[in-house]
Amino acid sequence: MSRSRSRASTSMIFVASVLVGSICAISSVEANDRARLPLIFAAGDGDAEGVLAALDANANACRDEVTEYGETALHTAAIKANAEVVKILIEVCELEAKTSGGQYLAQTSLLWMAYGGSDEHLRGVEALLEAGADANAKNSAGDTAWDVVAKMPEGQYRERALRAIEVHGGRSGKVNAEL
Repeated sequence: MSRSRSRASTSMIFVASVLVGSICAISSVEANDRARLPLIFAAGDGDAEGVLAALDANANACRDEVTEYGETALHTAAIKANAEVVKILIEVCELEAKTSGGQYLAQTSLLWMAYGGSDEHLRGVEALLEAGADANAKNSAGDTAWDVVAKMPEGQYRERALRAIEVHGGRSGKVNAEL
């Protein structure tokens, strides 16, 4: 084998070992996070049984488990648009808790759920509003759920979600917005 092939092989082996090491480190971090935040991961996975088990193990899990971005299990379920899990968590989580933002907007679970456009998003929006979520809460950009939905393409989701938000007193957070 020539020296250049030997160096290339050594380089490829080094790169492969770095990648495998990185994958193992990521897996280890996720395993640690899953053990530390079982409710948040169950909510993000859409695992209703896991959510109930985590709440049985720690009745204060919604308050105790918060990610580095301020996300609660309710935020995670809303971000993943899982209305079934949102309905479970509504009973035990703070509806008006806001994420801290970071690279995303600081906002409530209702605002996270309003993004999307699917029937699942609509069911979650309706459930949060029925539970008393503030329809006029603003994200760090000054948008309410109404503003978020109004930016969606015209269609059934947009019409139904705007109507549900308006029924609960929601309106634009923009000063000169037309309703």
